[in-house]
Amino acid sequence: MTRIKIKNFGPIKQGVSNDGWIEIPKVLLLIGDQGTGKSSVVKLISSFLWMEKNLVRRLHDPHLFREKGRIKTALLNYHRIGNFLQADTQIEFQGEAYHISYKDEYLTFTEQTDGSKQYPQPKIMYVPAERNFLSYVENTKDLHIASPAFRDFLSEFEKAKEKMEGNKSKHTLPIGDLNLSIDGRYKNRSLKISGKGYELRLSEASSGIQSIAPISLVSEYLTSRLEASEREEEVMTQHQKRIFEDEVQSIFSMGLPIEHRRILLNNLSRKFTNSAFINIVEEPEQNLYPDSQWNVVKQLLSISNQRKQNQLLLTSHSPYIMNYLTISLQAGLLAERLEGNAEAIQKVNEIIPQKTHLHSGDLKIYQLKTDGSMALLPDYEQLPSDDNFLNEALAKTNEVFGDLLEIEQTYLM
Repeated sequence: MTRIKIKNFGPIKQGVSNDGWIEIPKVLLLIGDQGTGKSSVVKLISSFLWMEKNLVRRLHDPHLFREKGRIKTALLNYHRIGNFLQADTQIEFQGEAYHISYKDEYLTFTEQTDGSKQYPQPKIMYVPAERNFLSYVENTKDLHIASPAFRDFLSEFEKAKEKMEGNKSKHTLPIGDLNLSIDGRYKNRSLKISGKGYELRLSEASSGIQSIAPISLVSEYLTSRLEASEREEEVMTQHQKRIFEDEVQSIFSMGLPIEHRRILLNNLSRKFTNSAFINIVEEPEQNLYPDSQWNVVKQLLSISNQRKQNQLLLTSHSPYIMNYLTISLQAGLLAERLEGNAEAIQKVNEIIPQKTHLHSGDLKIYQLKTDGSMALLPDYEQLPSDDNFLNEALAKTNEVFGDLLEIEQTYLM
């Protein structure tokens, strides 16, 4: 399992208790108060996943990363978290292909020697919390966005709109029986929302719809493109083409037998074809009613479950998001125990669709505290414990209500 260890980076001080590792399974959820470092953690994970992918593809000279201080300019400034580095920052990342460490301002990395697993070239997408902003933008080409990560998300958002326009198709949102489509009355691929008996521009829709539209559209677009990559090679950047062509020439210059050469060329082609989707979403619950949050979770899980090596990383303040993920895990575990009982499994699937089920080891939830520490939410019979920050927050409202009732009964009854 991919994992990361973080110490003294921004708000993260002590890291995870015990061994310090944050495991990154099929679905990872980070919960905690504002400013505790949830986004910092997933941005670090995103950065090191990207670095590993580019090392595998040989897109960057490894010596570039080994230079003192280059972690900030060559890696962390993508998410604008370079200033979180401190003199005593320590980061250790163990991925599918590389083990990467950062200490004393230097990066070191070693290639994993275990050849039993094939590296799953991932498409890594970071969906920022600021995505609502896109609903109000008519001409994205005129924007000057400081965040490279936001620019990349915007680029994928525009590609998704372009595909929808070219196919003259609609995108179904997971909430409210709503469809998203291109409004032909306006230039620059303006989006419109269609419901039962009405249409309006996305910029006129509710904040919840504006929040979910970019997540839903881009996530579905990227997973459909991933499926297409099995039939045709991923479109390469100019830099990628140059590296690819250089490696092809190197293979042909070896004078190998045709069969050996074919194997090397196939392996090289796989390096430049994505075979997994890592979807990193900040606060999917943003401005959404609880039922709508559940529908969004089901869509994201459905996308994640399309491939074994897909992953979903979430940050959240919502107890509903956490509980919905737990329910999906419970459904998956129950279906496993009912194996062979088709009638019972069907009943489970009618409540929780099979395509959204999670299974043993698929879900990890970490709590981040204001003192800079982190803790893995313990399991109870393979399910995350109810003893967590978000449920405690809900319990406090009941305690306050009880205190008010006690005063009422004491003085008014």
